[in-house]
Amino acid sequence: MTFTQWLMQANDYALKTYNIDAREVTGDYCRLKDSYEAGEAPEECVEYYATKYRLTKLDDW
Repeated sequence: MTFTQWLMQANDYALKTYNIDAREVTGDYCRLKDSYEAGEAPEECVEYYATKYRLTKLDDW
């Protein structure tokens, strides 16, 4: 999977779960690139930063 594909999956997941794009979840584009290069799944990356920054899932509203 290319980084572009990975980023699209991360964005889709972040939008469906938190209603913001993945870059806003992580707060930094470089963190996304680092997670991709480390072999993390897009969902794992989004969840890690969402938990770190205490974001609320749409289901919790």
